[in-house]
Amino acid sequence: VSDKAQESETTATTTTTSAAENADRGSNGKDGDDNCQQITFKPIVELQEVDVESGHENEKHVGEFEVVKLYRWGKDVTSDLGWKTRASNTKIMFYQNAETGKVRIVCRENVTSKLRLNQLVTMNFGAIEQKTPKQLQWKAIDCTIAEEDDKEGFCMFAAKFKESETAEEFSNLWTKFAQNNAEING
Repeated sequence: VSDKAQESETTATTTTTSAAENADRGSNGKDGDDNCQQITFKPIVELQEVDVESGHENEKHVGEFEVVKLYRWGKDVTSDLGWKTRASNTKIMFYQNAETGKVRIVCRENVTSKLRLNQLVTMNFGAIEQKTPKQLQWKAIDCTIAEEDDKEGFCMFAAKFKESETAEEFSNLWTKFAQNNAEING
């Protein structure tokens, strides 16, 4: 009994070892080969590189300011009115059109570059107001929210800056360019 039992244990151990060795080797049984190295993925569609216009080709960059937060007044998902964050830790940039001379402000999200503010600098709806030393507020028509509201893009905006000096510089430049745009409109 002991000879047959010992012999079947040896056969079972050998079979188990051989199966484990084969699993380590891959399905072809060669040592060190890995079938995953032979897999290649080919693109379904070949894409060509395309030049995309930024929208600033006919404009001159005339200023920029870092903002901590950009807000707009509007309804939230529960239809309650309040300040909604439009962008965080980004820049508001001033661009002057080379043909018309009008100045607009643009803000994009820092990571995604999504357009969050795009409006002409104007005092048609009142001057820019300083709410705190670091926070400014103004009213404008903005094309980025024209589709969101029934007011065709008219809204109140606020920007919070890191330093009060930056807020003051922004206010001064905004006022200067609003006067410039008013003179152009005549």
